[in-house]
Amino acid sequence: MKRNLRIGWISAAAYATTGYGIVTADVVSRLIEEGYEVYSIGGIGGMVVWGGKFKFPTERGTVIPILPTRSDYAGSDVVFDYINRYKLDLIITFWDFFATSYCNDLPVPWIAWGPIDASFTSRMANYVREAFRVVAYSKFGYSQLLRFFPPVRVDYVPHGIDTDIFKPLGEDVRKEVREKLHPKPVSEDDFLILNVGANWGERKMLPLLMLVFKEFLEKHKDAYLYLHTNVAEAFPHGYDLLEFAREIGIIENIRYPRANTILDPATKQELAMLHNAADIYLSTSIGEGFGMPLLEAQACGVPCIAPDNSSQTELIQGHGWLTKEIEDFVFVPVWIPTLQGYRVPSMSALLEALEDAYNSPSKREDYAKRSREFSLQYSWDKIIPLWVKLLKEVEEDRAFLNCLKASSYPHLP
Repeated sequence: MKRNLRIGWISAAAYATTGYGIVTADVVSRLIEEGYEVYSIGGIGGMVVWGGKFKFPTERGTVIPILPTRSDYAGSDVVFDYINRYKLDLIITFWDFFATSYCNDLPVPWIAWGPIDASFTSRMANYVREAFRVVAYSKFGYSQLLRFFPPVRVDYVPHGIDTDIFKPLGEDVRKEVREKLHPKPVSEDDFLILNVGANWGERKMLPLLMLVFKEFLEKHKDAYLYLHTNVAEAFPHGYDLLEFAREIGIIENIRYPRANTILDPATKQELAMLHNAADIYLSTSIGEGFGMPLLEAQACGVPCIAPDNSSQTELIQGHGWLTKEIEDFVFVPVWIPTLQGYRVPSMSALLEALEDAYNSPSKREDYAKRSREFSLQYSWDKIIPLWVKLLKEVEEDRAFLNCLKASSYPHLP
């Protein structure tokens, strides 16, 4: 079915294997299959080859047209030209709101779909003040948006997951993956803790996670921690996690990827196998816009431990361990210009949850089953209809039509 809207989707390009890029490919490919004309606007900034437009074939067989950005990764220097050149009717941004604030001046309507991982602030609201719709991908984020915007301007569309890839794969896969872990195997009877995420900035609190593991290891010598991340990131972007592991005396019980996950990222199938090898997934993040690894773990039948904050609460509550945070300290990072405050997870609470998970195999089994059942509501066949519904509402909105008519671009009705 051919639909009317021509959409520019601004994020990491669909071929990128970052969280933004993977979700972009997942959503954009399916919107194209629904009949929309969608362009993925993103790339590698100033290093892009001049005229480097191409079409990216996804694993689904859908071909996504790629339009590169140049000096600004979020596209401020090219999007105005692309709107006119490709006769775009609508822009959707899938970035942190501060990165795409220039979209307040676009000549066509704009949907801002972005992460909200802590209390929304007036500065964040200002970044999206002219957005036609501001869309959250967590229920937590949706509730925060309603503090600043009327319901007619706010919506909720969560991330989706391929539950045919991320699923329980059986004991044979668990054994196979454990035998191949780097730098040494882990036995079937050992207790394997998994964390997946980018070692980039402080938000994931990876050193705190490792300190919690150090305390746990003193009592449970059969415990191992797999860090699926870029473990040797350079200052000031991330931590040298292997050196930190040596410093605190846990290096022998740390497992990690053979290759740099930025240069040689795992496929979805490989990630699903990795999740299946774990006994528990542990997050120490101070805030998540969504928390895709949590959902992927649960879809594979792996229960999770996470701090009781942001979207992590709604993803874990009732079928995992939610841990309290330190009440008398608020962390306001300097590395994001939104002035949000974050609570820091309690190490003792995380350790207590780990102990309970270790000592309660029956509870882990129960949570595993319920986690899998919970994850099914995020399958793509349930999420894409929410996108189609939102786009149909936008297209039929009289204010949207008036905005198009007021545009200076002659191709618009």
